[in-house]
Order: sequence, then C-alpha cells, then structure tokens
Amino acid sequence: MTARDVSRTGPALGFPRARPPGEFDRRTLLRGAAGLAAFGAGSSILSACTGNSGTTAGPGGSGAISTVTFGMAAAVQDLNILRAFNIPSPTVLSNALEGLMRFTNDLKLKPLLATSVSNPKPTVWVYKVRSGVKFHDGSTLTADDVAFSMNWHMIKANGSEFTLFYTPVKEIRATGPLEVTVTLHEPDNLWPYTPAHTAGLVQKKAYLENAGKNAGTPGHLPIGTGPFKITAFSPSQSIDLVRNDSYWGRKPTVKHVQLQTIADPSTRLLAMRSGAINGTYDVDFSQVSRWKGLSNTRLQSGPGLNLFYISFNVTKPPFDDIHVRRAIAHSIDTAGLIKSQLSGEGQVATGFVPPLFWAPLGVSVAEVESWYQQNPQYPFDMSAARREIKQSKYPKGFTTTVPYPSDYPRMGAALQDLQQNMKPLGVNIILKEMTEDQWLTLLYGAKNNLGMNVVVYFPDYPDPADYSGFVATTQIKNGWNLSSYSNAKLDQLMNTQLTTADKTARINALRQIQTIIAEDVPVFPVWYENGISAVDNTVKLPLSPIFYFLPWAAQIQKA
Repeated sequence: MTARDVSRTGPALGFPRARPPGEFDRRTLLRGAAGLAAFGAGSSILSACTGNSGTTAGPGGSGAISTVTFGMAAAVQDLNILRAFNIPSPTVLSNALEGLMRFTNDLKLKPLLATSVSNPKPTVWVYKVRSGVKFHDGSTLTADDVAFSMNWHMIKANGSEFTLFYTPVKEIRATGPLEVTVTLHEPDNLWPYTPAHTAGLVQKKAYLENAGKNAGTPGHLPIGTGPFKITAFSPSQSIDLVRNDSYWGRKPTVKHVQLQTIADPSTRLLAMRSGAINGTYDVDFSQVSRWKGLSNTRLQSGPGLNLFYISFNVTKPPFDDIHVRRAIAHSIDTAGLIKSQLSGEGQVATGFVPPLFWAPLGVSVAEVESWYQQNPQYPFDMSAARREIKQSKYPKGFTTTVPYPSDYPRMGAALQDLQQNMKPLGVNIILKEMTEDQWLTLLYGAKNNLGMNVVVYFPDYPDPADYSGFVATTQIKNGWNLSSYSNAKLDQLMNTQLTTADKTARINALRQIQTIIAEDVPVFPVWYENGISAVDNTVKLPLSPIFYFLPWAAQIQKA
C-alpha cells in the first residue's frame, strides 16, 4: 500500500480558486483565508460583539440582543457550498447549516444532526439522524437530505472544491428514514472530521436539486437547519442572519446579525471605535496596541493553529545539504520577529505541528511541548549557524533567490531578518518581491524548481495529520510538498496513523513523524500565530481556533 494524501487543506493566503473535480492542489487554498486575516492583517480568532450599533434588550429577556453588526476583512463572494473551501464562506454558512457532527470550542467532536455514531466495521460508519429537525422553510430533515448533501460533492460535474474529502468514500446512502451509512474503501482515521467540516454541511435535497448551479446566490439562499437563517446577501458587501425561532436546539441570544465587509484594517478599527460595528475577528497584528487602546473594546488572544514556516527543496543545491538547512534555521531571530511583526502575539515554534493540534487525541499541550524538546531544536544562534555553514559543501557561502508576496509584510520582514543575519556568513539572499498572484503562479507552477519558500498555513481540521502530510511523498507531484522531500519511513508512518484502530499506535506514529521532520529539516517551523478577537465590553464570546466551523453567532451572550 502506498502513502495516500492525508492533509486536506493548505496555505491560507487568499481566496480559493476553482480546481477541476478530483484534482488536489494546494494552490486552491492559497486564496482561502486572506478573508480570515487578510494576511497583511493578523491571524484571527472569532469575535463578535455588541455596542452602539444595535445592542438592545428585547422581548427574550434582559439577556436578549436585538442586533449585532460584525466587520469582516474579506468579502464573501459566494455561498454555494461547492465553492466554500475557504474561510469567509464557512464563517457565514456554519451559522445557518449543520452537519451530522460538530466541533466544540476546545476542538472535540460531538454529534449534532446525528444523535449517535457507530463504527461497526473499520470501513463502515453509521449515523443516527436526529428526529423532528426542521429546515428553515418548515420541512422536516430526513436521512435522504443528509446523504444527498454529502453525495453532492462526489458528483464530478458539480466540480466541488471538497472532492478530496470524499476520496476515501465508497458509498453514502440512507439506510433508514433516520439513518445514514458511510462505507469507505479502507479504514481512514480522518473521515470522522468530514461530517463536522464545511464539506459535511447539510442542505435540503429539493433545494439543491432546484437551485443547481445557482445555489448560494442572492436569489437562491441556502436552506439549512441551523440557528440562523440567511435572509439577505449582497456579494462583496453584506450578509444578514436572522435567528431561526423554530430551531431544534438552544435559541441564540442575538436576533439579527449583520456582517459587513470592511477590507481596510484601519477602517475596521475606526468603525469599532465609533460603534459602527460591534466587533471583528480581523485584528491587524501591527495594530494590536491601537486596539488595546479602544475604551469600548476588549482584546482576547490565545494560542492558535496557524503556522509560519520555511520549506527547503531538498533536491536542489544548496538546500540538498542538511548543514545549509540547519544554518538557515539558526539564523532567524524568531523571538524578535514575534515581538516586532506580531506585536508579541505568537510563540516560537518548536515542532512542525502546533501543540494545540494534539488536543483531540487527548494529548496536552505541555506533553507535546516536552516531546518536541526531545527533538533537535534550532534556536537563533549565529555561532551555531556559522559552524553549520563551515561543515556544509558551501563553506564560503552561496547565493539564492527567494520570492515572497508583497501583500504579507511579516513574510518579507522575516526574510529581511534572515538576509541580514546570514550576510556575514557569505550567504547572499536575494529577495524577490511580487504581487500575490505572481507569487502564487510561480510557487505552484515552478515549485519543484524553487529552492526556498515561506508559507503560512491555517488548519482545516484539528488533527496532527493535517500538517504532517505536507512532507509525504504523495504530496510532491500534486500536493503541497514544496520540499520535494521523500522518506519511506515517514510515508509508512503516515499510512499507519491513517488506518490503525489503535489510538496509542496512531499517536506514536504521528510523534515519530515530528521527530523525522526535526532531524531532516525539509521544513523549518518558525512561529505559531495567536488568535486575536476584538470583543465589545458588553458581550462575551468564547474563543476558538476553528471558529469558521462553528455557529459562532449563536454563542454571543451579554456580558
């Protein structure tokens, strides 16, 4: 058995572009989360809040909120589920649509439209569908709606951006009025995440059939079962969510949520200051101190899942020399960059997978950090960098060119820091600044010819395999293995973690993968970025590093 593609997301550096059905390339995700953070802005954790623009007590009681206006950095262009492989669209859809399963704020999986899930055979998953659930139009949810919604992504002509999530699937069908059975080709430990992901959101079967390619447009708004209904959609401008008073679960406190596109980070800050918006999850890293200075606003931040790293093409000189890769790793002043570029909102990366990723497997952050410290570390140390260069095939240094997008200042700042630090070692790093589109075209089209790259990733699901797979052999040709790195043992471990039914064996395999990455340095993790939310003083809302998979608006409460 050969290693399979197991990482199903990619660098979140902009909105996704459509790809041919079944083709997996990480360029589609490059445009995914600029909507989340605009990447010249900051990485973000959900926040929504109330203030002068409409927070009032309503008939629901002292805790009821009439209206919340929420600012978003990126415009939502489309609400068609087939084209929602990004951050902005799910941020909206997850409030109106639901899947069989859900993620919790602390990254656990729980039933949602399912009342229970069982795994009677390694390749079979059976979901019992909740009875009495109503769609927004008053019709009743059935197993047929669930199966149809998931099979919708498997129809080649639909061109779904979520095709990859269903490649393990042999069949999905309703095996009873309130039962859905999923049969896989082989055991797959990543499948359980799909019913909680955007890829697993359920819509009314008749709606999808009737709307067809027009689904998600202003004239054909999505019909789901969630706590909010989407009542108005002006592409690139605004979206209105209205509380679903017939919702089967706990009713939201907020009756009306308006999402407004405010692309410029300074304009968002001014809107918050004036009360024109009640909150935003898009806080520019460079403006953190200004946000903290707003009298009507509280900032919340916490460890996130976003990773900034450097990849080295190990098949191209000078990066085929491990001493060169180690020298570069030792030459980055990560702590200084976190202070200057992230306003302190980040942590020095000690492993390729942020520690928080391990939470769903029951491994604490402290335990993961202790594991990582047992692996080779490459702290900022120019003496160590000099020693590594002297041991390499290039003891007098070398010249290399590194492209980067002008849209993302912290990428350029990190490269400039590296450039200056390595100059005394005889290393000449030529920085090639270009537009994001030019960079993406170069990065994807010529990735096997490039030597060194810088990338930022957002997660797609909270599991260590999400990032670990980026260095698998199968990711070289059509995936996102920018290092062209191939290691038979690592590939075997990736297969083990994917198929084993033994949780301990899976954790051990994933842990060994991190050790191999640290030893061979095909990639060097630089920092983990915190999530930041701006929260109005009058409300409370829990943080989550995967807010875009959650009905976040339903969690808004009065403080």
